[in-house]
Amino acid sequence: MAKAGARARAAALVRRLAPGGSVATQAEAAHALARLCLDKSRNREYVRGCGGVAALVELLAPGGAPAVQQQAAAALTSLCTEDRRDQDGVRECGGIAALVGLLVPSRPAAVRVLAAGLLCNLCVDCT
Repeated sequence: MAKAGARARAAALVRRLAPGGSVATQAEAAHALARLCLDKSRNREYVRGCGGVAALVELLAPGGAPAVQQQAAAALTSLCTEDRRDQDGVRECGGIAALVGLLVPSRPAAVRVLAAGLLCNLCVDCT
């Protein structure tokens, strides 16, 4: 029962990341995904399985709302910590270019710090 509940919750949160959603809805969903994935490899699998990595990388796009970018970077950090599959997923979805694009001085410091941290995380060999 708990397994089905976590999978359904992950899928519902990923749907809330969809383009066109409000900034508040997207930021809250990304924040919830970050918390869901902390230290829970099974939850990471659920998020990855329903397209969460790609959806979060999309939120890092230039011109996005800083609050959403900050929460998306935090969620991706939770997903990628010691998880090679999610690290590869971020790379394959164009996440490195998106993260480098967030390092510009016009982005808030919190966004830049999370982007830099995630880039470092992507360099860690989890094998």
